[in-house]
Amino acid sequence: MEGKDLNAAVTHLTEALTRCRRINLVELEPDILLAWARWHRARGNAQEAQSHAEEALAIADRCEYRLKQAEIHNFLALLALDAGNRASARQHAEIAKERAWCDGPPHCYKPALDEAERILERMKDEG
Repeated sequence: MEGKDLNAAVTHLTEALTRCRRINLVELEPDILLAWARWHRARGNAQEAQSHAEEALAIADRCEYRLKQAEIHNFLALLALDAGNRASARQHAEIAKERAWCDGPPHCYKPALDEAERILERMKDEG
C-alpha cells in the first residue's frame, strides 16, 4: 500500500487473512484487518474502512491487545474526522492515548501516543 499498488495489496491482504484464520493466528488478525481498513480508506470507501476497523477492534478488545487498540482507535479517530464527527474523533483519540500511555514515557507505545496527541492537537487548532 505504501507504494500505492493497491491491487497488489488486495492479493497480499487476502492471503494473509486467509492463512491467519486457517491456523487460528488471532494475534495477527487485528493488524491485517486494520491494513484492510486503511486500504478501503485510501480507495475512498469509508463504510468498508469503518467495518474492518471495528472488526479489528472487536478482536483487540476481546484479547486485550492494548497496543493494537491504540492504533485502531487512532484510525477510527481519523475516519471520524473525515466524516466531520468531531465528538467521535475526540473520543477515539482519547482512548488511543490512554491505551498507548502504558506506564508513561519511556514505557509507552510512542508512535500511537504521538499520533493520538497529533489528532487531539489538530482538533484543538481547527476549533
